[in-house]
Amino acid sequence: MAMKKDQFREALRAGRSANGDSQEPELNNRLTEKLQQEKAQKRRLLLVIGVVAGVFLSVAATLAFMAHGTTVLVEPQEAAENASIDVGGFGFLMGDYALSFSSDPAVTVSSPGYQTARVDFPDGDVTLHVSLEESPAQLSLKLEPAYEDARWTLNGMLVGTGATLEKEVPAGDYELKVASLSFMPTEQSFTVDRGQEFRKVLVVEPVKGKLDLASTPVGATIFLNGEDIGVTPQTVDVLGGKHEVMISLAEHSPVTETIAITSAKTKAKREYHLFLQPGELTVNAAPKGGLLLVNGLKATPSEVKSVPPRKEVLISYKIPGFSKKTESVTLAPGEKRTITMNLKSEKGVVEIISTPAAEVVMNGTVLGQAPLTISMPTVQQTIVLRAEGYQSITQKVIPKKGVTTRVNVKLVSNKQAAMAKATKAAQSGGKGSAVGMEMALFSPAGDMCILGAPRHEQGQRANEFQRKVKLVRPFLAGRYEVSNGQFARFSGSPRGPQNQPVVNVTWLEAAKFCNWLSAQEHLPPFYVIQGGKLRGMNKKSKGYRLLTEAEWEWLARKAGRKQQTIFPWGDTAVIPDDVGNIADESAQGKTKFYVPGYNDNHAGLAPVGSFKPNESGLYDLTGNVSEWVNDFYVWQVPKAGQILIDPLGPAAGEKHVYKGSSWRSGTRTPLRAAYRDPSTQGKDDLGFRVARYVYADE
Repeated sequence: MAMKKDQFREALRAGRSANGDSQEPELNNRLTEKLQQEKAQKRRLLLVIGVVAGVFLSVAATLAFMAHGTTVLVEPQEAAENASIDVGGFGFLMGDYALSFSSDPAVTVSSPGYQTARVDFPDGDVTLHVSLEESPAQLSLKLEPAYEDARWTLNGMLVGTGATLEKEVPAGDYELKVASLSFMPTEQSFTVDRGQEFRKVLVVEPVKGKLDLASTPVGATIFLNGEDIGVTPQTVDVLGGKHEVMISLAEHSPVTETIAITSAKTKAKREYHLFLQPGELTVNAAPKGGLLLVNGLKATPSEVKSVPPRKEVLISYKIPGFSKKTESVTLAPGEKRTITMNLKSEKGVVEIISTPAAEVVMNGTVLGQAPLTISMPTVQQTIVLRAEGYQSITQKVIPKKGVTTRVNVKLVSNKQAAMAKATKAAQSGGKGSAVGMEMALFSPAGDMCILGAPRHEQGQRANEFQRKVKLVRPFLAGRYEVSNGQFARFSGSPRGPQNQPVVNVTWLEAAKFCNWLSAQEHLPPFYVIQGGKLRGMNKKSKGYRLLTEAEWEWLARKAGRKQQTIFPWGDTAVIPDDVGNIADESAQGKTKFYVPGYNDNHAGLAPVGSFKPNESGLYDLTGNVSEWVNDFYVWQVPKAGQILIDPLGPAAGEKHVYKGSSWRSGTRTPLRAAYRDPSTQGKDDLGFRVARYVYADE
């Protein structure tokens, strides 16, 4: 027990009297220690009381925060009268008010005859409506005896099949019907309550019927459901249901049928007509691939075929190149027979003649040189006749037995074929060309022409050496100069109006265009260009190239004429009207020279083909643009008396020749066909036209 303050003072005074001053400090210490212990106990007691109060308040606050409440209304009324409501978890029910302290509050409501429902509390202070659904009744019905083909209907609706019925149904009144082919139909009425288990065994009466079985011919064995029951005719008593019937007689094909005896049809009568068993015929035929006919119908060799018994069967097999074989057989009922039909090869004679003599190849095998007579199978043969320098000819022939078949052909030379193709291309109007390039066909056939001009000819230049040339190889030349539109297909970008001639192209650019055009038409390139430089020319190629100087000058002054001329229009120095696009009156101030009194309506470039062609049929050989030619330019005096045949020009050089006048030409010198000049660069009045040989040089 703690000391009071007065008692403490008295004890202190007593201590001083009895013990003197020497005992006072010790007593003070003991009393101070005692007093501190009492204070510590009070603090602990207050702390415990505070903690307990805090916990209680915290729990109370948490419960108050977590509390969920709602009024529960159960429907329908009949279910509500006997309803049981379980709040579950940490919660309770006060009348129809549910209170829950769960984080997921819900009520579980149950009532006899209804399905239990669990419903979450609604949000907010609203009434929770719980609508219970009725529990279904459980039907457990079965038939005695059991029939798996039974059909169950309730109130007119099919609800199941088989010997039993397990089904949930709503409470109510029902009309049950069970039917089958095997028993008499049965009907029953019953009523079930909510949640009731209704069990019943229905005893049914089997259907009884008869089978009246007969056959033609009589005496056939009857198998009923796999059991031998005697021979036809016979009447058999059977129960309802499906019955498997087989009627069998020696040498005859059996007959099978499934017969149903039902409550609606208790009797069945049958008259079976039995037929003799067919024979089985297999025909093996050789060689393979022929046509097999059995009684006129197509059949497959080595496959079993059904044929009528005791009747003649006609068999035939044929294949081209072999003798046809025919045979007849008669098979007994059910007999199996295999026959073999091997055909013998059949040959005919073929006589092969060709002009010129040609190698004969048949089906890939070389037979010899025509004329040739050979015996071969009487099937279609593929014969190829070929000779060097000529187009091969392929013919199909079918030799006939006892008859000599003649094959007489005339081969066309490669040159003739190329000329025919070139003629067609020249007549197509450029339709076969990759860029619509219209070409004209020329066959000089050894025509002679003198290039250059004599010293006394007015306007003659020192580099116009006279040279005799003979043109032999046929060639195609562009009717028009290459246009900007055509060149853009190669370069990828236009250089001016589509229909004007392309200008400012170097000789190498023109050569590259020729090679590109050859590639588009699957021709070998004429120019060998490597590393951006000309390395040579494929002189045997029939690919696109530039006109040679000899060809250009022949076209300008000799082609289509009896005698060669000085100018592309003739020998007169008077320039005809509309002969070409040259430096006319409108060119004053644009060119150094112009032709007084001449007007072509073009101060600069004109569209290609704006003026009529010269005698060769080519356009713009006078004016518009000068044209690059194939030849290197060299200053070399030709040998006296030398005749050059189809010359391509010098083998090397630093510059190339261009020919013809242009829209800048206003004097006699460039208007002459002999005019020639060298260059390494393109110019605004310099273009080109393409050419190619008709066939490769052999």
